Amino acid sequence: MPRGSVKVDLILKLTDAGLAEWQQKVWSTLYDAAQTQYYAQQQDYQAQIAALEDQISNVDTLTLRREENEEIMKGVLRWLLGPNFDFMPADIVHLFKTQAESHKFDIDHGAASGDGDGLAITADSWAPALIFGEMVKFINEAIEWENVLYFLYSYFWDVPQSWDFIRQIKHPDAIRQAFLRAGSARVVLTVRKGWEEAWVNFVEAGGFGETLLPSHPYMTIAQEIHDYDETNYPGIPPANPGGGPLPDDGTAAATECTDKFSTPLPIGPVTFNVKSSDGFLVGYTAIIDSYDKQVDIDGQYQSVQESRTITAIAKDGKHITVDGIGKPHDGSDIPFPIMQAGEKGQLIAEWFEYTPTSGTDIAVTSNLATIA
Repeated sequence: MPRGSVKVDLILKLTDAGLAEWQQKVWSTLYDAAQTQYYAQQQDYQAQIAALEDQISNVDTLTLRREENEEIMKGVLRWLLGPNFDFMPADIVHLFKTQAESHKFDIDHGAASGDGDGLAITADSWAPALIFGEMVKFINEAIEWENVLYFLYSYFWDVPQSWDFIRQIKHPDAIRQAFLRAGSARVVLTVRKGWEEAWVNFVEAGGFGETLLPSHPYMTIAQEIHDYDETNYPGIPPANPGGGPLPDDGTAAATECTDKFSTPLPIGPVTFNVKSSDGFLVGYTAIIDSYDKQVDIDGQYQSVQESRTITAIAKDGKHITVDGIGKPHDGSDIPFPIMQAGEKGQLIAEWFEYTPTSGTDIAVTSNLATIA
């Protein structure tokens, strides 16, 4: 059977209608893909906006006020101590970084590992951290940070380049918005009584060393908690609305003395001129002075409170005699207390605590029984 081949050359040409149809299909496909991507992106943006709004609006008012106070404190310290002041000294940062390299410390979250034998730190390498801790305690106690007063000034007291941005800042909390939009602030600090010389030496000369650490009258834990909770915040009712201690209807043998006994202290029995000796008994123990009052005794700040045996009670009701004293007492400015042990204890600390809330007080005046 014979075989053969046929060669056919075809020249195809897309018609105008076919080209238009193809262009329409391609355009529709691209449009649908771009629209889908756009809507997905918009949903992602909306989710991010909602998360940010939730993060901003769901912070309780007390937390906002405390954050603002912390920023004021940080700015004040930078202003007073200079831009080179390190809130965390480089040698201590290096110490923790070396622990992070050995996987014993999570430096990003500030947590030590619970595995193994803990941090591999020698006494010499840890010494700077101890000094740093003393400095932190000194700064927080030397200033009455609970009584810091500050005035916010307008946005234009900042660099001009930031004016437009600052003016557009919005926040659901009005006080926070005013804080964020402020260009500068005037801050009034109160140095705690008894800390004036040490604070000036620290700020002006950087003095913080052997003469301060062992002898300075650091606050007791109870007093520090009390002062911390005395902080009042703008727009928040005070935690201590009464402005003083709670009512106390109990009875106790207690009095006050305005005498002054300084070194050298008298030898033998000592008689106190008191407001009243009612309730005091011979043979009982007298607790003299306040627990939290400290004075420099032989280079160390110590509490002046002491306990002594009552040896005599004057008939005039104005004098109490004890078997002696071992510490100085000064009631010339503020009378010091004398209490009788075995009666009622002496209050050494008291504080009122804030509870973080939304800061919104809601008053319900409707008759709930009639509400459907």
